[in-house]
Amino acid sequence: MTQALSSEKPTGAIDHVVEVPPLAQPRLPGQWGFQATQFGGEFLAMLCLGMLQSWLIPGSGPNVAAVRAGVEAAFLLLPVWYLGQGLYRCGGPVAAKRIQRRVMAVGAAFCFIGAQSLLLAPRLSSMLLLCYLLVTTLMVGLVMEGLVRPFLSRKLKARLPALVLGDADFRQLTAEMMRAGADFGGLSPADPDPDGVVVPWAGVPGWTGRGRGLAPGQEAAFIVPAPGRADGTQLELHDLGGFLGLVYRQHKPHPLQLAAKYGIDKLVAGVALLAFLPAILAIALAIKLGSAGPAFYSQIRVGQDGKPIRVWKFRTMVLDAEQRLQEYLAANPEAMAEWKTYFKLKNDPRIIPGVGSFLRKSSLDELPQLFNVLNGTMSLVGPRPFPAYHLEQFPPAFQRLRNSARPGITGYWQISARSDGDLRVQEALDTYYIRNWSLWLDLHIMASTPYVMLASKGAY
Repeated sequence: MTQALSSEKPTGAIDHVVEVPPLAQPRLPGQWGFQATQFGGEFLAMLCLGMLQSWLIPGSGPNVAAVRAGVEAAFLLLPVWYLGQGLYRCGGPVAAKRIQRRVMAVGAAFCFIGAQSLLLAPRLSSMLLLCYLLVTTLMVGLVMEGLVRPFLSRKLKARLPALVLGDADFRQLTAEMMRAGADFGGLSPADPDPDGVVVPWAGVPGWTGRGRGLAPGQEAAFIVPAPGRADGTQLELHDLGGFLGLVYRQHKPHPLQLAAKYGIDKLVAGVALLAFLPAILAIALAIKLGSAGPAFYSQIRVGQDGKPIRVWKFRTMVLDAEQRLQEYLAANPEAMAEWKTYFKLKNDPRIIPGVGSFLRKSSLDELPQLFNVLNGTMSLVGPRPFPAYHLEQFPPAFQRLRNSARPGITGYWQISARSDGDLRVQEALDTYYIRNWSLWLDLHIMASTPYVMLASKGAY
């Protein structure tokens, strides 16, 4: 349902409108290499897969040859279509939209090749080959989105300059989220002040909306506070014949989407438990050898609807962990301040040396939570389940919003800020996820989780 804009001045509103001076920062060369490397790499991968798929098709004759040619063409046209849709650009479609367009394109290719096989070579047993096509192309896309794209973005410094406009509180929060690694679609602050806080260009609090001062081919983004975002709405931008339109909709997941999420949770968790069973046994043995006590650890945390749930983990702390923590905080005021801000410590005296540090940095200590997914208390993707003392630090409205969602093993916060984000960043990221949830966003988060785990970003 479209909702009228509120007449009240929102938090972070622009105070007045002024002209923005010319943007001095040129287009970053890394952006060209970013696009070219992604396109070239995926095109080469699709070329190899297309040739392999074509080679696997049995039989001979002109009809079979036509099917082979159609398969190869479908594989090669996919990255070309992605390029035209801007999937390789900085500041292009958001991650969930990129995943959605990839899946839709692969589905179209699947239907094309299936129809071609039925028309030209009906005796050809193509179902297995079509499933191979679907799985391999989707896997290439997920690897590109979850591993290759974030790696290239960091190495090539492919970021689009962004000017953050609004009041001081809005700019401060945006700066904190950027520094913590939140996904801004490939944007980076164009003009940070000496303290690292993003400020408006030349110190002005607003802009006219005109891109003056941009050279041909140069790009820049403006980040502005959106009115009415505190009421749980989704926001979409539309180009209305040269005018900028803001469309607000109340977010309500479709029951079929929720049923699909539930089914995916059960299927993936069951398969993952079987696949990781040897690793689970090896980790349990390593913990037993490294520290006296049980290999597994459980803690009561807040679940959906505010109900307490028992969350399982590998034990990464010594048995007298709480006593050591209190003694350490009492003797170190800086550590106490860090604890009150993040509820975590970079130099935690409770961690089991060696195996405990490795499990926490790699997030493998969360592996037993697959059992929580199977028993229905958690999901694969969702806000992390917090202890009651952690959740109580947030405003009551956010606590209610957070309790409306089933907690997850991984989430939007985990693939962006992770432990680098304070309470304000945690609230902003979890709020975005809950209000904008979709299967596409879940798929993006799952695809990005391996990269975060391998990079040990924000983990301690």
